[in-house]
Amino acid sequence: MNFAKTKSLIRKAAVFGVAALVLGGVGAFVLPQTNDTSITAEAAVAAKSVKLSKTSLSLGKNETFTLTASLSPSNASKTLRWSTSNSKVATVSKGKIKAKSVGKAIITVKTLSGKTAKCKVTVKNPPSKLGLNKSSLTLGVKETYTLKKSLPSKTASNKMSFSSSNKKVATVTASGKITAKKTGTLTITAKTYNGKTAKCKVTVKKAPSKVTLNKTSITLGVKETFTLKHTLPSATASNKIFYTSSDGKIATVNAGGKVTAKKKGTVTITVKTYNGKTAKCKVTVKAAPTKVSFSPKTVYLYPGQTKTINAVFKTGQYSQKRIYANFNDSVIKMTKSSGSATFKALKVGISYITVRTYNNKTAQCKVVVRKYNNVVKLTEKMLATIGTKPKNPTLLTKNGKTTKTTTGSYLDVLMLEDSGLITSIAYNRSTDKLEMIYMNNDTKNKKIYVMAMQLDLNNSNTAKVAFGRVSNSDRALDSAIIVRSDFNVKEYTSSTKLTYRLSDRGKKNVTKSEKALTTTYAKTYLSKAIKTWNQLLQKNYGMNLKQIGFAKYS
Repeated sequence: MNFAKTKSLIRKAAVFGVAALVLGGVGAFVLPQTNDTSITAEAAVAAKSVKLSKTSLSLGKNETFTLTASLSPSNASKTLRWSTSNSKVATVSKGKIKAKSVGKAIITVKTLSGKTAKCKVTVKNPPSKLGLNKSSLTLGVKETYTLKKSLPSKTASNKMSFSSSNKKVATVTASGKITAKKTGTLTITAKTYNGKTAKCKVTVKKAPSKVTLNKTSITLGVKETFTLKHTLPSATASNKIFYTSSDGKIATVNAGGKVTAKKKGTVTITVKTYNGKTAKCKVTVKAAPTKVSFSPKTVYLYPGQTKTINAVFKTGQYSQKRIYANFNDSVIKMTKSSGSATFKALKVGISYITVRTYNNKTAQCKVVVRKYNNVVKLTEKMLATIGTKPKNPTLLTKNGKTTKTTTGSYLDVLMLEDSGLITSIAYNRSTDKLEMIYMNNDTKNKKIYVMAMQLDLNNSNTAKVAFGRVSNSDRALDSAIIVRSDFNVKEYTSSTKLTYRLSDRGKKNVTKSEKALTTTYAKTYLSKAIKTWNQLLQKNYGMNLKQIGFAKYS
C-alpha cells in the first residue's frame, strides 16, 4: 500500500469525523477529534492511565510552564491531545502552557485510548516585587537553611531562581536551600520570571564547640512559663537550635526555649545545636502558690538605708516570676523589682512594696522611713567605762547624716538612762546587725553589770549574748568575769533556760562559785534586758521584738 496516500486518507477521515479505518494487517488507529497538528498516527498500545506533573498551578501573566505526562504502561502510545478550557486565560501546546490573562483555566491531556488528566491553572498578575523571609542570616560551617519567598497578594511567579555570589562560602539550590561551606560572607539572590529580585546577606561562622543556657536549674509553679536563653562561643553560629523535654507530661518546651510547667515533678530540658552540641537545665515543678507573703510584713528604715526583701511561699509551692512594685516613689526608690525587691529610703514617710506571682497572687510589705531620734555616739571610751552616764553625748547624726565612729562602723544608737541604768540599741549599718546593751551601775555593791546581745538582721535565727560583772574600782573589760551563750530567737520566751559558758576574755583564776554567781546574774539580767529593749524599740521605732524575729516572745 502507498503510505503517503494512506496518510492523506487518514487526515481526510479525521476532518469528516471518521472514528477509525481498518488497514489490512496493520492494526487499529484511534483518531481523536482535534486540530492539534502535533498528533500523529502510530501503532498503538492502549494507555491504561495518564498523570500530569502538576494537578494545580499558579502562574503570573505571560509566564510559561511545561507540563509532562506520565503514561501507564510505559510503552503506551505517546500520542496525546492537549486542550484548554479557556484559551483567553491560558493556551497549551505539547504541554507548554502560556498564561495570557488573569483568570482560571483547565488544561486537559487525553490519550488515544481516551484516558485523561487535568491541571487547574490560575493566572494572576505578575509580581511587582519579591520578598524573602530573611534579609540576613548567620550559619555555622556545614549548616543548611532554606529561604522562603513571598509575593504581593494576587500575584504569582511559578518560576523562581536562586544564585550565590560566592559558592566557595555557601551554595544554594533552585528551591532556596543554602549550604554553608566555609567562613565568610556572600549574597543569595532570588529572582522571579519577570525579573524582580530579593537578596539575603549570609554570614558563615565556625561551628560552635559548645552551647550554654542562662539557667542550669530552675523551679517553676504548675502552669508557669520561663524562657531559656542559649549562648554560643564568640565567632561561632548555629541558626538551628533544638529544645527538647525529657518528660512532656511534667514540662514542655517550644522551639524558642519557652518552658511550660504542666504538673509537679522534675524534668530535664536539653538544647542542641545543628552540629550536636548540647546543654541541659533541670526544671523542678512545684504546686502553684495559693498565697504569697512577706516576712517581716513591715520594714523600718532611715533615710539613706537600703533593703532587700523577698516573697515567701508555703512549703511545696513556688513562683519563679515575682514582680515587685513600689507605692510611693518619693519615700523609697526601687532599684530591683524582679526575683527580689531592693529599695533605698529617700525621706521620712510610708510606702508599700507589692509583689505579684505568675498566677496573680499578691502580698504587701509596709515600709516605714523614720526620723533619727535620740541618737548619740557610742564611743570606745564609753564602752571602757561602762555604767558612767555621759554628761554631754556627741550626736552621731543630724538631719539624717551620719559620721563614722572610731571603730569604722556606722552606728545609730538609742540610749535610755534612768537611776543608774543605761539601755542602748545600736544598728550597725555595715553589718546589718542590732547591738544591744543593758547596764546597771550598782553603787551599793560597787559592781557594774553588763548584758549585751547581738542580732544579725540578715539571719535572725540565732542571737549571741554576753554578760559581765565589772568592779567599780577596775572597769577594764579584760578583768571582768564574762559568760556567753547563744539561743534560737524564734523559740525564745521569757522562761527559756540558757546554758552559759565562760568567755576566754574572762578574768583568770575564776572560782566555780564566781562563775555560778555570774551565770545566775546573767539569767536574771537577760530577762530584764530583753524587756527593756522591747520597750525602747516600741517607744522610738514603733516596732517590737516579734518583728525582728522573737516569734514567741511576749
